[in-house]
Amino acid sequence: MTIILISFGSLSIFISELILSDSNMNNNLLTSIFQTISASSTTGFNSVDIGLYNRTTLLVIILLMFIGTAPASTGGGIKSTTFGIIWLAMLSNLKGKKDTNVFQKKIPDGIMKTAYSIGIFSFLLILFDLSILLLIEDKSFMKLLFEVVSAFGTVGLSTGITAELKTFSKLILIFTMFFGRLGPLAIGSTLLGKSEPVHYTYSEGEFYLG
Repeated sequence: MTIILISFGSLSIFISELILSDSNMNNNLLTSIFQTISASSTTGFNSVDIGLYNRTTLLVIILLMFIGTAPASTGGGIKSTTFGIIWLAMLSNLKGKKDTNVFQKKIPDGIMKTAYSIGIFSFLLILFDLSILLLIEDKSFMKLLFEVVSAFGTVGLSTGITAELKTFSKLILIFTMFFGRLGPLAIGSTLLGKSEPVHYTYSEGEFYLG
């Protein structure tokens, strides 16, 4: 997943900046690789002014920051393996396969439920915080989204509007960093408490989807 994300991010940023910004090819290639690794590993380093990037490039960086780095690391985001499992589960479902397999191993149902929970919880948190910032700030949607996702992934990248935000908006970003650093599962289990063991199961029901 790390190789795929870095390759996708570098190529996307390179093409976007080359076409839309007409920048130097050699410098743009090196910068694209550097910023992709920085966003994916959530280290927060930048070699250029992020605020000068076009919206397509910002969207790619936002996606990379949301996915984040590998698990068991000090980086943020939902983690690359979480995104990979969600993607594989979606492909398996579209192909009509009962199980989701990778490297000749079946991914346990509990792991897939955890991956979906992390992804949905993180998405809803970002959506909630972004809605508040859009309500009280007179800034562009893309730049506010960038700030929120950067805070969630504890990346440290910014388009340069952080200092111009209202105090309440900064508190929202701090709150988002706190949640992003501890992780959705840790926060959720703390709020909901420890679940009691259940010694029974219900009969299966029929539900219509799609």
